[in-house]
Amino acid sequence: MLTQLNSMTVNKDSLTVSLPYIGKEGSSGNTGGNPLQFTTTDFTYKVEVTKKKDKIITMEVKSPGSDRFTFMLTISKGIMAKLTITSSSRSPMNFSGYIQEPGTMVGE
Repeated sequence: MLTQLNSMTVNKDSLTVSLPYIGKEGSSGNTGGNPLQFTTTDFTYKVEVTKKKDKIITMEVKSPGSDRFTFMLTISKGIMAKLTITSSSRSPMNFSGYIQEPGTMVGE
């Protein structure tokens, strides 16, 4: 039974990331552990709206372990999401899923 859900939660002043990382680590100062398991208040973002009304949210994120990431979240049809995470010291990661309110399931 799968009990751990992968998620990224954005609040007014914090970002919590709980995503798997399978990739190559470069010259990051953070060794060991999962670099995509953290909560931070050190992030900025900008929002763009495309001609198709998709939203592209680009976030510059610093984790507590000193890793710096760029998160590019593309939201289409209001709930479908694609997240690309890049870093200068790690392999890029791609995730897809749905946008939902905390505590709800898609389709509720």
